Order: sequence, then C-alpha cells, then structure tokens
Amino acid sequence: MFPVMASFQVFSQTGSGYGVVMGNAASLFFGSFFLAFMIGIQNLNISSGRYIAVFLTSVMISGLNLIVLKQAPNASWIEMLAYVSGGPLGMVSGMWFHNRVVGQEAMSGEPNE
Repeated sequence: MFPVMASFQVFSQTGSGYGVVMGNAASLFFGSFFLAFMIGIQNLNISSGRYIAVFLTSVMISGLNLIVLKQAPNASWIEMLAYVSGGPLGMVSGMWFHNRVVGQEAMSGEPNE
C-alpha cells in the first residue's frame, strides 16, 4: 500500500503541468481512499474489541495521515475533488472488506483477541 503512494509522490514531484496535477490528484485520491478504508476497518475492530488489530490499524492510519497531510495543503480544486471522493469510497470499501474477511462473528460483541 505505501509503495503505491510513494510512486505517486515521485511522479507528482517531477515535471510540470497536467501530469503533476493528475499525479497529485491520484496521490490525494488514493491517500484519502486508503485512510478512510483503514478508519472504517478501525471502527469495526474497536466495536469488536480486537485490541491487536486496533493497534496495527492505528500504525497504518498514522502513516497514511503523513502522506495525505503532506499533499493536501497546496491542493488545486481538482486535487480537492479527488481527495473528497476518495474518502467515502474508502470508508464503504473498508467496511465491506472487514465484514467479508473478518466475518460477522466479529460483530457479536465478544472480543476475539
């Protein structure tokens, strides 16, 4: 996940013009997507009392925050649109992924770890 984001950052920091804007937009979209994806998983892990999973997910969220916060302050309108559209898609995808991978037994209220 992080190597993908690093490749977008390298692309977005070289050259000028349209490629840079699209590289930054892609970086912000995927950064926002994966950040919300992990937050969606985190919320379900917290509800399920999965302490180890919560710890590991928090580490990933912190790393993704660094990527997004570095790119976001100088965003153009298209980059902001990419950022805003990545969040909702990531959140729903994270919830779907958690329910398919961990299963509904994690939602029973009993800690699994």
